[in-house]
Order: sequence, then structure tokens, then C-alpha cells
Amino acid sequence: MEIYFKSALLVLVLIQMLIRGYYVQKYFLLRRQVLFNIHKRREILSSIGLGIVYFVPIFTWCFSDIYTFAQINFVTCLRFWGIGLGVFSIGCFYKAHQALGNHWSPFLEVKQQHKLVKKGVFKYVRHPMYSSLLIGVVGILFLTGNYAVFGIVGLGVSIFIIIRLKDEELLMQKIFGVEYKNYCKETKCLIPFIW
Repeated sequence: MEIYFKSALLVLVLIQMLIRGYYVQKYFLLRRQVLFNIHKRREILSSIGLGIVYFVPIFTWCFSDIYTFAQINFVTCLRFWGIGLGVFSIGCFYKAHQALGNHWSPFLEVKQQHKLVKKGVFKYVRHPMYSSLLIGVVGILFLTGNYAVFGIVGLGVSIFIIIRLKDEELLMQKIFGVEYKNYCKETKCLIPFIW
């Protein structure tokens, strides 16, 4: 049965990589003029760091027995819940990219004719991609049933989100001013109706 859970995780990660790859390619093909960006070098390094703490433990769990010491004896239905959370996470991830359209960027930057996106999943939270990552981390815990993989991935994703969220909020306030402040009053940051 374990091979099915490992295969499911690999498929979920592959789908997530394909979605992000499509939008990264689209970003570089459009080459719109950037008016303002923030900490581009730090952005690149933190993205590389996130990739390492996200993909290495997942692939290690899928292709080796290194993490067997941290295996939790979850009932099978919880592991299927992990798959469900993974699918939901990817759906949110895709819908966030789709709603942003040409405004999406792998870096914190503002382009010509940049508009504040408040439609789609952005009606519910200001940072749905980060929300989807957090949902995905919980899905990883249930799907892998492994606290070491969950701990490494969860810590890495949390640090990335904390750093990036602060910078992104400041950038949006600087660029969109009152419009962004009003948007903040209408929506929550990461968890709909709560925070």
C-alpha cells in the first residue's frame, strides 16, 4: 500500500511543478517592463532554499527508507485525507495563478499597468498561494504519515511564507495605498474568515 501513497505524492508534486513551470515560462515570454521590485537577489535565494527543503525530503521519502524512524502509524483513511488535501491545495494553487494571470511573477515586483487582483480565490484571502502551500504541508503530514518529512517541509515553507508575506504586504501597501488597505479590511490574510 505504501507504494501507492508514494506514487500519489509524486503525482501531486509533479502537477504542482507543471503549473508553476507554465506560469514561469509565461512570465519570461511576456517580458513586461518592471517598474519596481523588492529584494530580487534575496527572492531568488529564498526560492532556491524553499525548493531544497520542499523537494529533497519529499523525494527522499519516496525513494529511500531514510525517514522510517519517523513514520507514524496512521490509519489508511487519514492518508487518503492527505491525498484529498493535496488535490485541494493544488486546485487553490492553480486558481491563484489563473486569477493573477499576467500579474503573476516569481519575484515581488510591480509591472506596468499592474492592478490589484481581488477576484477568484483572492475574494477570500489576500495570499491564496501561501494558503495552498500550508494546506499542502498538512496534506504531506497525512499522506506520508511521517513527522520528519512534515517537520522539514513545514518549517521551510513557514519560514519562506513569513519572510515573503511581510515584504509582499509592504509592497502592496506602497503601490496600491488606500485600495489595498480597504482590500485588507474586506479579506483575511491566509485563512478565510479567520486570519
